[in-house]
Amino acid sequence: MALQTAGAHAEGAGVFHPQSFTLENGLQVVIVEDHRVPAVSHFIWYRVGAMDEPRGKSGIAHFLEHLMFKATKTIPEGEFSRRIGRMGGDLNAFTAWDYTAYYVKIAREHLPVVMAMEADRMRNIDLSEEAVKTERDVVLAERKQVVDSDVTRQFSEQMAAALYQNHPYSVPIIGWMHEIKALNRQDALAFYQTYYAPNNAVVVISGDITLKDAKALAEQHYGPLKPSVLPPKVSLSEPPHLAHRRLNMTDARVSMPTWERQYVVASAPNADPQDKTPYALQVLSALLASGDTGLLHEHLVHDLNVANAVSVDYDPQRRGPTVFEISVIPSNPSKPAFQKIESAVDDLLKTIDTHLAEDDIARVKTTLVAEATFARDGLFYPGMIVGQTVTIGQPLDYIETWPDHIATVTKDDILAAVKTLKLENAVTGTLAP
Repeated sequence: MALQTAGAHAEGAGVFHPQSFTLENGLQVVIVEDHRVPAVSHFIWYRVGAMDEPRGKSGIAHFLEHLMFKATKTIPEGEFSRRIGRMGGDLNAFTAWDYTAYYVKIAREHLPVVMAMEADRMRNIDLSEEAVKTERDVVLAERKQVVDSDVTRQFSEQMAAALYQNHPYSVPIIGWMHEIKALNRQDALAFYQTYYAPNNAVVVISGDITLKDAKALAEQHYGPLKPSVLPPKVSLSEPPHLAHRRLNMTDARVSMPTWERQYVVASAPNADPQDKTPYALQVLSALLASGDTGLLHEHLVHDLNVANAVSVDYDPQRRGPTVFEISVIPSNPSKPAFQKIESAVDDLLKTIDTHLAEDDIARVKTTLVAEATFARDGLFYPGMIVGQTVTIGQPLDYIETWPDHIATVTKDDILAAVKTLKLENAVTGTLAP
């Protein structure tokens, strides 16, 4: 059993102070100790998501997530959730492009039961044709309710499809409707048998647990599981983008028009370890749209009065190339000033050197680090942040040294990061009635 701890830090430094070990079958276990209440969150992360789906089988990762709550060879259908409920626990699951995760929040005394059940369904799900058909209908209804009846979600799907030329991030996580309809029991079992294995999983336990107890429980419940021979990871990249793309979508259901710009940019796992761009883009995102003081918010909402709201988002934690997104809600829904908004965004980015004040940069960096510190409280976010980071291939030290990297971001780093926001790597979209 290999033991790993996040690298040494100055007193009080770091975020979660995780401790990690790996079983002989390849299962990695990470714990974040917090003994303030006798409870834990137990996450199990599988290193497989929508981007790993076979072509033509979109939605199979999410479909299997649903089916994991059916029966195993020892647990009757629906009993997994009922048992957690009877113990006073809370559970859920989610699928992303890069991973699939299942979590339970429970009193510390019930953790052995949770681990026994998770180990069981890692290897022993029992799918009947009727259960598969019923759950496929549930997913189809979810697609209709969550996406097809929501024009903003449809707009997001169209933006992703236009943004990525080669990468599977262009395909919706829930899947395309016509492909979901064709998913069957054999598809689900093939995906499950290929990817659900201890050597393709990470268990993260946050809360009232010690390293000694975690080792003993993991060995008892997960240790006997045999590893699998895993297929090579999907490692598609984007070819050079040669043209700025535009998407103009109209729908009578739209009550709140939107102007949006998405750029393909590097994620943290894709960047060179010495490259500060992912950290600088995080600071830039906050500078542009951190509440009423954000540069874009002030310019579009207060100075020009062409917008009601501005949001900027950058997710550095993806296995593949990620997105830097600027979204604006025009102030006049009946006559949205899309061209004025676009010109103002482009002008501000071109002249951002004159808008960046050292005091603002320092304030934003302090806020980002404070938010990371606040995430230490509670049972959910440590398991969420640590699990996501490790599952996409980042070392534990990425989390622990993240505040230090943010603190070293300079104005020059931010200006260099802005240069990566190239129009040929972007899609500009409008959604209007």
